Amino acid sequence: MKAWAQGQTLPTLKWETKLIYTLFLVFTLLGMGAMGVMAATRSGGSLTAIATYYAGDEAQGIYPKTAGELLETTHFHLFAVPLLLFILGHVFLLCGWSRPWKTAVVLAAVLGAMLQMAAPWLITYGAREWAVLVWAARVLLGVPMLLFIAVPLWEMWSNREHTE
Repeated sequence: MKAWAQGQTLPTLKWETKLIYTLFLVFTLLGMGAMGVMAATRSGGSLTAIATYYAGDEAQGIYPKTAGELLETTHFHLFAVPLLLFILGHVFLLCGWSRPWKTAVVLAAVLGAMLQMAAPWLITYGAREWAVLVWAARVLLGVPMLLFIAVPLWEMWSNREHTE
């Protein structure tokens, strides 16, 4: 936060700050990988599989998610995701990209997070067709998060100074 408030850029950070940011970003990347595997094994990749995971399928003996299950997941995500985006966003805002590009990436991540939390409710209690929102959420949240990680890592360690 101090570096951000002082207007520093990623290449000009102290080595110790770069190290702790790098470790955080690498652990976050590993967490994203685990999340991707978990999503693929739980809800699958197809729209039908995603809809079935949330809304159920009586013919297959798969029950829809209960309101309690959805509320528990939503509750956790309402705390964890904004905190993660807050931290990643602060590191990303130190990069040399222009303000409009940084703003677009941050807003895409926020929209993706909102869709990620709303989609299970809409699929379960609305219509199975809302499963398309899960894919939209995965793209709108996943791509910015990868940028939140890759861009700072590149800029911190490439020894290239950038300007806005």
